[in-house]
Amino acid sequence: MLAACEGYLGLAPDSEGGVDVDATTRMDAASDGSAPDGRTPDSGAADASRTDTGVADTGVRDTGVADTGVRDTGPGGPCAGVTCGAGETCAAATGDCVCAPGFISSGTGCVAPAPGDPAGRSSATMCAIWSAGHEENAGSGWTPGATTCDLGALNAETIPDTLRRLSMFRDLCGLGPVTDIPSQQAGEQACAVMMNAEGRLDHAPATSFACYTAEGAAAAGRSNLALGVSTPASAIDLYVGDERVASLGHRRWALNFRLGRVSIGYAGRAQCLGVFDTSGTSTRSWTSWPNPGPTPRAAIPSVWSYLSTGSVSGASVRVTRVSDGMDMPVTTAIPTAGYGAAAVAFTPTGWSAASGETYRVEITGLSSGVVSYEVSPVDC
Repeated sequence: MLAACEGYLGLAPDSEGGVDVDATTRMDAASDGSAPDGRTPDSGAADASRTDTGVADTGVRDTGVADTGVRDTGPGGPCAGVTCGAGETCAAATGDCVCAPGFISSGTGCVAPAPGDPAGRSSATMCAIWSAGHEENAGSGWTPGATTCDLGALNAETIPDTLRRLSMFRDLCGLGPVTDIPSQQAGEQACAVMMNAEGRLDHAPATSFACYTAEGAAAAGRSNLALGVSTPASAIDLYVGDERVASLGHRRWALNFRLGRVSIGYAGRAQCLGVFDTSGTSTRSWTSWPNPGPTPRAAIPSVWSYLSTGSVSGASVRVTRVSDGMDMPVTTAIPTAGYGAAAVAFTPTGWSAASGETYRVEITGLSSGVVSYEVSPVDC
């Protein structure tokens, strides 16, 4: 049985990793393989693909000015005698060759971003994506049935609202949108009814759970779970933020490269989001949250992450403030595998991202070589 991994917002954990449950918002992240009781995740009749991982609880493009290299031969400066390659410039504070504005790291050099790459977007384009993704039309999202355990009915805009929010976060990261899986709808709804009635989250709910059904339990085993959310779309913000969840499991599933379809259930203040799907495609080998390029400052979490299709086991992270070349200290960790994308987590230590600044992230020790990118917080 896999260990539970519950994420909570706003309260300190108790000695067993839980929290007091007075009006808190709680999340559980789907993880690796089969469900904790050994069941194979039920991907639904219309969904022949699933991840081979299991369960844990809980535009206008602005590509910049082409720069083929800068050489500063002035006496005494760090860039004296330094010649950088195509698409690179010398950082005046350190003398390092870094990608010039409008260029991104390819692992072996600096290149102009491809169309649609978030690093090439203008702040205005990014903010337009952010604003449109927060449109909500579903109201409360759910109409209860006659009894506590009735599935009730999702409001007509509940699924579109939720898909829009998730697709927005994925778009900011340069990933494709998602659609829903109608064949899994009933199971996810049964899951949400159970979690709402029980008042707690579990990927392998016991038969003693309030409103227990086998279909709802199977859905819980393939889903991210949230409790305490006022709308079904707002749960997506929590999954991507993933505050105080060491695995960053919710974020990694939501931003998984091959995620193409999700299933959605919502009841009361509980949401279930089926994430075991690999029907999507992506040409990216990595992305990050906060996303490369202009990013909404309001959504920058306490823990940043680099997500990759390759190995990250030997990764090391350096963050530099571009305006003055100052190193910004971070604490780095490699979260447990089995939650979609491989991840490097790094936490700013003694500082927080400021609007108007740009932060260069350089990651070494990767199987793909060195990756660097810039994050520019913007108040939208």
